[in-house]
Amino acid sequence: MDIWTTILWGAVGGIVPDILRLIRERHGEAPTYLAKWHFWLGLVLSMAVGAFVAWIFAPSKVLDAVAYGIAAPSVLQGLAADKSKEPKLSAASGLIDSWRYWWSR
Repeated sequence: MDIWTTILWGAVGGIVPDILRLIRERHGEAPTYLAKWHFWLGLVLSMAVGAFVAWIFAPSKVLDAVAYGIAAPSVLQGLAADKSKEPKLSAASGLIDSWRYWWSR
């Protein structure tokens, strides 16, 4: 598998957790966080991290590249989650709190 294919599939893997999260919350109205710029920035960063990790490990199969892409943002999600409190989001929450809330769900 060439390098650009690896990077592409790693990026696709990077957005899989967000797509699954959106599917899980599909009932009712569209989530309000879709209108926030930090959601889209986080999505692009997840794609970049997934692509980077897939590029570093250079898998030989598409499924492996997607798996690396899924795993990399998930590891960062675990590191970013604040385990000491229940994740809540209020109007006074800052950018970091918003990311922690999104990634800890």
